[in-house]
Amino acid sequence: MRKLSARTHLGNRRSEILLEKLGFKQEGLLRGHILRDGDRRDCHLFGLLL
Repeated sequence: MRKLSARTHLGNRRSEILLEKLGFKQEGLLRGHILRDGDRRDCHLFGLLL
């Protein structure tokens, strides 16, 4: 295993801060990635190289 990936819902700043403290770097934005309550929502994508 060389890389870990994580994603957060856009606006979930607490999760983003935690991932950054663990060494994850933001790698991108997934537009319309999640369907929730009938709405498409964006996600931030994070990665950590091992």
